[in-house]
Amino acid sequence: MLVESTGGRPPITEDGCIARMVSVGGGGEEVTQVLVLGRLGDRLTRKYSMEEGCPLELDGLFEWARRMLVCRPAVESSESADASRYTSQCMFADALRKHLEGADSTEGGRVWLEVLKQGLPDEHVVDVGDATEDTKELEVLCARLLTPTERDELLPQVQSDWVPVINKSILSDDSSPVREQAHTWPWRKKLGVSFAVGGVVLGSVLTGCLLWRGRFQDDTVLLRPKFDQTHPQKTTFVDAITESTLASLRTAEDVCERAFNASVQYLQPVSRMDWLRPTVCRSQGGRLVCAWRDKENRYSCHSFGIPTKFGFTAVGEAIERYLKPDECAIQCGGEALDLFQQELKELALDDNCSTGCIGDCTLDKFAARTPNCNCTVSILQCQVDDGKGNIVVTGTLVDRHSDPRRLSKHSTALVRQRHKIHGCGAGCLRPIKHPFI
Repeated sequence: MLVESTGGRPPITEDGCIARMVSVGGGGEEVTQVLVLGRLGDRLTRKYSMEEGCPLELDGLFEWARRMLVCRPAVESSESADASRYTSQCMFADALRKHLEGADSTEGGRVWLEVLKQGLPDEHVVDVGDATEDTKELEVLCARLLTPTERDELLPQVQSDWVPVINKSILSDDSSPVREQAHTWPWRKKLGVSFAVGGVVLGSVLTGCLLWRGRFQDDTVLLRPKFDQTHPQKTTFVDAITESTLASLRTAEDVCERAFNASVQYLQPVSRMDWLRPTVCRSQGGRLVCAWRDKENRYSCHSFGIPTKFGFTAVGEAIERYLKPDECAIQCGGEALDLFQQELKELALDDNCSTGCIGDCTLDKFAARTPNCNCTVSILQCQVDDGKGNIVVTGTLVDRHSDPRRLSKHSTALVRQRHKIHGCGAGCLRPIKHPFI
């Protein structure tokens, strides 16, 4: 399903509506086919005769289309499946977000939930000016009429109002050379050198969004003042950590010294820190840099989020409880996050041990439906309402040689239920099995 830029749901009508099989790929190789129903937007109609030769931008699919259906073979390799997930979900999520810029901020999440029964992936970072070998050039390869065989396979999968449009968009017979009758779009869109951790992992984890490539740029973030915060000493939650655990999160002295020098101008009184804010550092990870005024050059740094299993809230509260610093600042990213990104390149998602929930997520319910698997790496994150009508991804947590069931008790979103949860998900990652050469 697709929506207008205002959030309205346009109907499918036979008049003026056509169907095309759109091939999307990278480097000239197809990775996904998308059945698209719609008509050309007014701007494209004035400039081009139908879609022939049209350099249709990927975002332009939303101008052209009314409905989409991603087509994948019944049997496909894990590599092809991962590519399809990346292309059809991460890519279209950003296009949908752009398309709905003028609509209500939560409309994109509602549409995505309605279409795919899962949360809208977080917007991924795109840097097209600094290409690397990992760059994926996603391109709309061609658009063509459907074959009779494709029609027969698709009709049982689509809604009744799709059928008349599909039936009038068929090649005369299966012997026709499909590729020769395709309208090629030479325009290419580079999507990415760097991808941030994406979206809520629901049911089948969005591997293409979750396993990002590239470098997360280090930057120091100034925390907002806290509002209506419960002091950590008054209540002890399941996600609270011990003093010895906090010590294990402390970074090396030379690393901390560099972080302190970069963050000193951003230090804020601990009394103003909002440890309960739902998202920090784009929900990836970083370190808390804290200092004491009574002793010169006395400071400490502690990691939170990726690649640890402890979130910003738990680490921040523990620092205030045990160490009692005067000031703190946040520095996002860091060497540990860079190393973890490299490690992820050798890991693949185990769908059988990955799970999620929508709407009714509580710690008990999530743990009950989570498989008991021994994963090389477990990753957990949730999507919550930030109290301002925005759906945001909470801090991503990581554990090693464990299972998502154990990881869930460290999620502040699940444990405290302070913010309305839209969904949570956990991914189980294992080493990639390389075929013998």
